[in-house]
Amino acid sequence: MSLDAGAPPETREMVVSAGASLLLYALGDGREVRGDAGPDNAPFPDEPTRDSILTWCAGLRASGPPATGEVSVEVRPSTRRPETAGGITVSEEPGVTEVHAVVLVSCHEFAGPGPWMSPGEEREFVQGVEARGRRVARLGAEVAEPWRI
Repeated sequence: MSLDAGAPPETREMVVSAGASLLLYALGDGREVRGDAGPDNAPFPDEPTRDSILTWCAGLRASGPPATGEVSVEVRPSTRRPETAGGITVSEEPGVTEVHAVVLVSCHEFAGPGPWMSPGEEREFVQGVEARGRRVARLGAEVAEPWRI
């Protein structure tokens, strides 16, 4: 989960909510679950349970970017990454080979125009993810349940 300090607080809250939902769903499905929310947050629980996951998520705050190696789902706000200098990347950091799905939380829908992706850039990002054969979900202020990736 990317909890970029440059994203509106409501967007970061949605990133945590989406991440918690995915973690709990996977745990309930009997899958191995791991999480990372950046270096400024506590490490993910060694023995994840419903309660330990919810407690971990409740304590999350804005942080630098998380480690992205072996990521199956990336949950991030629609902020521009500094290393792209205006371009939008889709998890192309060295060593990232396992991203299968991306959840993009729209900063624009929560806070309007700002120093993040415009609606057009969000669409380009989604198309770029899909062009690489990955699943993508774009979440905004009006999330229709159930959403799927």
